[in-house]
Amino acid sequence: MRTRTIIAGMIAVVVIVAAVLSLGNRQPSAEREMGAAAEREMGPAPDIAIAADNAVDNIRGKSVRLSDLKGKVVLIDFWATWCGPCRMSIPGIQSLYEKLHGRGFEVMGVSLDSNPSADVAGFIREMKMTYAAGRPSSMDNVQSYTTGSIPQMVLVDRQGRISWKPQAGYSSQMETDLTEHVEKLLAE
Repeated sequence: MRTRTIIAGMIAVVVIVAAVLSLGNRQPSAEREMGAAAEREMGPAPDIAIAADNAVDNIRGKSVRLSDLKGKVVLIDFWATWCGPCRMSIPGIQSLYEKLHGRGFEVMGVSLDSNPSADVAGFIREMKMTYAAGRPSSMDNVQSYTTGSIPQMVLVDRQGRISWKPQAGYSSQMETDLTEHVEKLLAE
């Protein structure tokens, strides 16, 4: 009888630990609300995909709309203050922005933090983002860009078409690919 009690207790502990670990891997509510359940690899987007007009309320007090940037190559970068891979990707994006901004390259950094008390402005200063960055003016068009996983980059060409949308996440190879795609679009 004592052995059964011990085994039952051990099974209960395993189930509780599995449940806690499962909850720890869940995406925060804002991410879940924004996207589809399954992640999928997204290679180059078709040239006919028109980018939905999105706006970010810049921490500098100005709302920046994608439509205001038509004629420029625009990277829309979706991130959150709590996201480790986002922290890893932003310095490379900032560096590319500094290098190519004068040639017509713009970046819109869009915070997907659902917590209203998240210090988005502090994060932007900490990460030294000099491009337009902040919370989206509206979540309406965000769903058309992301499956809910972040970081998610979307590259828009001078005509307002989505030209590149890699799989969500971060790798150093993505920085290389992003640079190549941006330089190619700027040369067109």
